[in-house]
Amino acid sequence: MSMRIVAAIPTHNRRETALLAMQSALEQTHPPEAVFMVCDGCDDGTAEAAGAFGDPRVVVLDKPKAPGAGWLNRNDVLEQADADVVAWLADDDLWLPDHLERIVPLYESGAADLVQSSCVLVEADDSMVGCGLDWGVARFRKGALETGRHETPSSAVSHTVELGRRAGSWRTVDKYGDKDFWHRMLRAGARTSMLTEPTVLFLRNWERHQPYDDRVRQNGALLERIRDPAELPLLRAEIARAVHQRQGDVDEEIERLELRIGDLVVEGEWLRGERERLLAEAAPRRRRFWRR
Repeated sequence: MSMRIVAAIPTHNRRETALLAMQSALEQTHPPEAVFMVCDGCDDGTAEAAGAFGDPRVVVLDKPKAPGAGWLNRNDVLEQADADVVAWLADDDLWLPDHLERIVPLYESGAADLVQSSCVLVEADDSMVGCGLDWGVARFRKGALETGRHETPSSAVSHTVELGRRAGSWRTVDKYGDKDFWHRMLRAGARTSMLTEPTVLFLRNWERHQPYDDRVRQNGALLERIRDPAELPLLRAEIARAVHQRQGDVDEEIERLELRIGDLVVEGEWLRGERERLLAEAAPRRRRFWRR
């Protein structure tokens, strides 16, 4: 039997971008069983617009405003979803059409109970930067748990419903509730896999300095490119270029650090030589001092 997967879109008063995100979820080549629109105290018509969308897979959870970013309202998805896996999608991000199609085989094979997807950060000027650290790599997993660094947007994370419940579900924290949840799943022994080909367009909300209307236009234009059979390969090429550029930047930084390490080794050897020379020069004076 095919793995049953649902999409979940938490939102608070971002109706236009949330509906665009919902469309990218509904138009997946592997159709989700349901798309949950988790309205956290929305008073801008998001719930009504999603409910009137006309697709029976859309499930609107119209909830009162919960503390913080409404983390606790997301637990309704884990409680109500008749599915094996939940994939999270921020209300200001977009999925490429094969996002779920690429995720499902990793769960069906038993290779993972949490899957990360590579993604690109799309800036306000449409430039792209590759992002994401694979928690299957020991040093990245350790870094996430010990320093809090994770570099994985919520739109790039999916997990089994069972793992989410075992980790204690969502809880109220001051901020970064998604990071809190992911890290608790890692500590609960999550078996992770990562898609190497990006399937997520991450349009972060913080530090963006972009008017909301411009954001809506940008997201809408990107969704049209995703839908256009002629444009989608070009978009994928831009994404691949951004990922390779990031890898090139990483390789260049590694090379720079290796050169610096070499310089420090040479400098350390010179300092050791100077220390031995100074000690040798000081030895006669020290002997004379003790004879007195």
